[in-house]
Amino acid sequence: MRPRALLLAGVLGLAACGDPVQRHIDTIVDGDGDLEEARLALNMAKGTAVDPLIAAFEDRSLPARARADLAESLYRLYLREADGRLFASLVAGLEDPEPRVRAGVARALGNLRRPEAIPPLLARFEAETDPAMKGEILAALEFMSSDWHDDWGTRVDPDVLDPAQKESFAALLQELIASGPPEELREAAREWLEVLAEDLAGEAERLFLAADAAGAEELLLSALELAPGSVNIHQKLGKLFYANGDPGRGREYLERLGMVARVPALKQSPRIDGVLDEPAWRQVQPLTEFYQCIWRLTVRPTEGRSEAWIGYRADTLFVAVKGYEPTTANLAAAETQRDGDVHTDDCLEIFIDTNRDSQSFYHFILNTLGTIKDSHHGPRRPGDSWTGAIEVGTAVADTFWVVEAAIPTAQLEEGPAAAGVEWGFNVARVRIGNASEYGQWVPTYGNAHRPDRFGVLLFE
Repeated sequence: MRPRALLLAGVLGLAACGDPVQRHIDTIVDGDGDLEEARLALNMAKGTAVDPLIAAFEDRSLPARARADLAESLYRLYLREADGRLFASLVAGLEDPEPRVRAGVARALGNLRRPEAIPPLLARFEAETDPAMKGEILAALEFMSSDWHDDWGTRVDPDVLDPAQKESFAALLQELIASGPPEELREAAREWLEVLAEDLAGEAERLFLAADAAGAEELLLSALELAPGSVNIHQKLGKLFYANGDPGRGREYLERLGMVARVPALKQSPRIDGVLDEPAWRQVQPLTEFYQCIWRLTVRPTEGRSEAWIGYRADTLFVAVKGYEPTTANLAAAETQRDGDVHTDDCLEIFIDTNRDSQSFYHFILNTLGTIKDSHHGPRRPGDSWTGAIEVGTAVADTFWVVEAAIPTAQLEEGPAAAGVEWGFNVARVRIGNASEYGQWVPTYGNAHRPDRFGVLLFE
């Protein structure tokens, strides 16, 4: 037996050679033998393993690699035995001089998903100087609520923290960002600040519904102090002004974010053939900024380049999207049946909320074969059974594809469009063949079917 194992056996008064727990600990400490079997056995150990596991974990003469592994065994044993000594040992491990051990402990405490793990993690976050370790703590706090999500656009539940913890944590995150941390850590900190800002925005919404518009605005401005560059909170301020009868101010906020598309009245109708060289399209300034639709509140630009043109005549809305690819040889283009699984192909999606109720919307999905799936969602709307009139033209070149559509607006609620009218709107380009990416003009944070998050079409 190796000297380290003998030392542990002596301390614990165990016959190490015959003790299965100690034998598995030795395997992990030595780093040879069947490591996976040893880890699995320790993860399933009973109460008699408490003392030897704690002793091995706290023995700083043992390799950091091994003690980081043992941290997981401690937390799994704690889940079964609820022995406070195991938890106390893990918490003490946050002060270990080895970053690898501290990181293993942070992951273990995060995996516990229990409120008692939060104070020591926050205390370590404040004292920690190692950027990688700070990142581990942020990841652990996020994992504690990773099975939770709502329509906010995040899978992080801010209520894993109590109000005092939220306040102090926000201050620490702001200090961290101001210190110029590595990019990955900065983004993790920004996401947490977005989550805390959205927490305030949720309270602001409740105040607005209680007819306290001033209080709602004040809370949203406080949210912006937490996350000054938040696209999400700026958009909510704009929507608040709209809802409170000040569309001019609301439009001003949304235009700063690029969420208002001014739609020109076209002098003539373009041919719907997937070719965008007609004079009609030259009147239109294309939308070129698209964002990933992911469960994060920090917005991320798409990797695939897209451009969208929108114009109208009295009775028709025209939409064209050009999607660039390294090659179109790999495009997913299989669905040919109307109202089939068009969304499983590379495609264009159009969302229109004509009455701006933020609840109902028309949805068109069009693939590069010209196949159509359309629907009308919302309270007392027909859903997927709705079928509208739409003309589609497509073109596929070596490095891009185009889908062009003409939608008669008289068939839509509040249609046809006219100068000065505003509609809720979003447009998305779905990549399947070359990449897995859902890119949209206005970010809706993981759930594309959110009319309250749509941008605005302003008909000129």
